[in-house]
Amino acid sequence: MNVDLQGKNKYIGEMDFLKSYPKTSFKKDKYETGIDTVLNELEARFSEFQNFRDIVQYMACPFKSDLDVKKTAALFSEIFGISKLCLEN
Repeated sequence: MNVDLQGKNKYIGEMDFLKSYPKTSFKKDKYETGIDTVLNELEARFSEFQNFRDIVQYMACPFKSDLDVKKTAALFSEIFGISKLCLEN
């Protein structure tokens, strides 16, 4: 069941195993709005972590062959206030 629920826009109320049990009454509308609200709030609160994604990837593997040095230097400069000229060299 856990694997079946992975991914976006998948809800337990739409799963086939519930159709096998007619006495099971799971009303997805009752929970769907609340879950969507929580998901939207989490995305909004953690959206700034996306700004650090490239920097974290650089820190994890600084010699990566497809690294865009200018873009990464610009991100370091913008976020940490370091001159990007010294970072590019």
